[in-house]
Amino acid sequence: MFDILRRLGMRLSRGLAVLVVLLMAATGLAAAFWIGPLQPVPAELELLAEGEYGRFGTAVRLPAAKADPAGSPSAARFPVRLAVRNDGARGAQPRMLALSVPARYRLTTGNGRVLQGQRTPNNPLVRYRIGLPGETILPGEAPTLLTTIDTLWLAAVLPEYYCALTGDGVPEFVPAPVYDAGQLAHIQVFYSFAGEQRGVRQTGVLRLQLDSALLHREPAATPPEFPVTLTEPAAALPELGSLVRGGFRDVECGDPLQPIALQSVLWLTASGGRFFVLYHRGVPRKYLFDLNADDVVELELWDPDGDGDLEARRPARFALPDYLMPPSIEPEGADSVPVPEAPTATTGADTVPARPPTVSPADTTGVTPPRPPPDTTQHGQRGNP
Repeated sequence: MFDILRRLGMRLSRGLAVLVVLLMAATGLAAAFWIGPLQPVPAELELLAEGEYGRFGTAVRLPAAKADPAGSPSAARFPVRLAVRNDGARGAQPRMLALSVPARYRLTTGNGRVLQGQRTPNNPLVRYRIGLPGETILPGEAPTLLTTIDTLWLAAVLPEYYCALTGDGVPEFVPAPVYDAGQLAHIQVFYSFAGEQRGVRQTGVLRLQLDSALLHREPAATPPEFPVTLTEPAAALPELGSLVRGGFRDVECGDPLQPIALQSVLWLTASGGRFFVLYHRGVPRKYLFDLNADDVVELELWDPDGDGDLEARRPARFALPDYLMPPSIEPEGADSVPVPEAPTATTGADTVPARPPTVSPADTTGVTPPRPPPDTTQHGQRGNP
């Protein structure tokens, strides 16, 4: 090394030359440590789920005994307890967990609240982001439960009826296609951990096996066809009496790869009947009536030309899609508004029939829609029923 330095024309004392050599060796060692073969082994986080007999793993069968097949007529729910294991050499503090779940499923909390996911058209996966407390996951330890989320529920969305939009934007309800329970029972959940420090980001696949018997659904019968009656300026409503608002729900129905967004507002009659106002893009397009509360729709009214009046009327007989029901029905007495018992069209400036109370659904999930105006004379004006 000293001969090389002399040949390069560098005249160094032996002590200074030794220092240069040591610096070069330290630089090489540092490079090998940070970007070379001597760099420390990073954390390696794995997401685990609890399977049968309380065992955690990356590929598990969820216990059928803990499932909730009757949670909803169209959605069996399966509890998923998640944990994380560190197979690396360093501790890690994950701050966020992202889960990409098949679009046929939803993630919910124990009380049934659906987690907000990110969806893109024609993407078979829905992405959920879950915040973590950032506790240190040490290598070599037993799996650590993700306490902030504890137990998630994986809900299979298997409605009897799909919704489809006609050319003028009116929702129609048709029997859903036959579901392949065996195929639906195999689920791959893609995940990633992210944290603030370097090297925390980890990705992987969690494989879940469900009980296919709990996913079996008999196909819905095709509803009978009834004649449509068109009445100008608008079709008359059935006798409703006083109405009390029972709740509101944002709805995604139809093909899970290209769902249709609707808003459903439920009104309750004094006799216990149910009256639904369905909105598409903030505009009321269809009324559904289940006036004897037997979970069967017996009458439909809709707006065929988008002018704000519902001129089309048709008898119906199909099972009430359960996804139109609010998560919970809480009648609001302050919103009680009487409706004329015999709604008829009038002559003059306001040539429209009596209408249910005006209400516009909120454009944000979980926000209560505005209360309708208490003045019943508003029924004769155009608005958002």
